Amino acid sequence: MKKKLLLVVGMGGPPLDFALPKIADIALLHVLVLMELTPQKLDFFRLYARSVTIMPPKELVDSDLAATIAALGRSQQVAGILTFSEYAIVPVAQACKELGLKGPGSNASASHNKVKMREIWRKAHLLASPRHFGVHNIAELEVAAAALGRPFVLKDANGAGGIGCFLVGQDDELAATYGKAHQILTEAFASSKGDYSNQRQQFELIAEELICGSTEGWYEATGFADFISVEGLVQDGRYFPLTITSRIESLPPFTETGTFAPAPIPAQLEKKVIELAKAAVDALQLENCATHTELKMKPD
Repeated sequence: MKKKLLLVVGMGGPPLDFALPKIADIALLHVLVLMELTPQKLDFFRLYARSVTIMPPKELVDSDLAATIAALGRSQQVAGILTFSEYAIVPVAQACKELGLKGPGSNASASHNKVKMREIWRKAHLLASPRHFGVHNIAELEVAAAALGRPFVLKDANGAGGIGCFLVGQDDELAATYGKAHQILTEAFASSKGDYSNQRQQFELIAEELICGSTEGWYEATGFADFISVEGLVQDGRYFPLTITSRIESLPPFTETGTFAPAPIPAQLEKKVIELAKAAVDALQLENCATHTELKMKPD
């Protein structure tokens, strides 16, 4: 007999016309949608789901999303809760904990927040991570800029997809950059492109040093970007790497143009990349979830 599953749908993840039929094949599907839906898209969801609950962006403000997810899961007596949206990871993890279901675990917020994540790695002495500062106001940004020097990177500590990411150069005025970052993130939240666990818009930014990478010694061909990622799964605390993904050369400053998997890198470097990804994920002490770990490349 199929078990009941609650799918929390937000921005990001695989195309739903690819994912929904596959999930519906193995589970009785209930869906919570965290964005506006056209009538056509709603009809599409109803083809595969036993129920569809819509929670548009304006309803997310000042709501306890984790409690909402848990209440819906409890009412439908689901055996699991799933999301493909990076923005929904933390509230889904919290709801799983409340219902006693397998999920990412209580450290999900640390794996999602770039400041917390880098601090865990620093204290564990496991990985070379860029110097960084959490930024909550213009005064903290000025302190970070003085310590890091220019250029440096400023971005949303809880963001994804490069939204609100800036390369701050010598001629950039800090107050203007900070204001623009807040404007972009405010607009992103209004269109469901922001961290769903932070809908009160209490933004946290991270300022970090710019790492100059290199693909020298990594590829036989040209046209690849200087960073790579490892896609994996954590099952009951044990990490399983699935594939290594290359990036096609980015557009300045940080716009990704494409991916290539599996990455065509030498076997000895593949082994090193997987070892580093495993150390990074293990340090976060996750329980059951998918992972995406990015690493900057240096000359071999």
